Amino acid sequence: MKKHGVMKLPNGGNRKALAEIGLDDQAACRDVRDLRELLTNWRRIRREATRSLITFGVRAILIFMVLMAAVVISTGFGTGIGR
Repeated sequence: MKKHGVMKLPNGGNRKALAEIGLDDQAACRDVRDLRELLTNWRRIRREATRSLITFGVRAILIFMVLMAAVVISTGFGTGIGR
């Protein structure tokens, strides 16, 4: 049976399940809070790492394009100039 998004297990199954994962003591509330904070930080770090990787890739492509343009201009590649 489900009430308020929490499944109720028959015959004290909830307490048994919490005991199996070590969340049956007075520190359980703090432990759950710590786990939520850890998950939130992990998601934030992953998001920032993805942004950094994309920014690095875009900058690398732009630098490559500028360098190739400089090579083309300095050598006169394709224009017959500079031979």
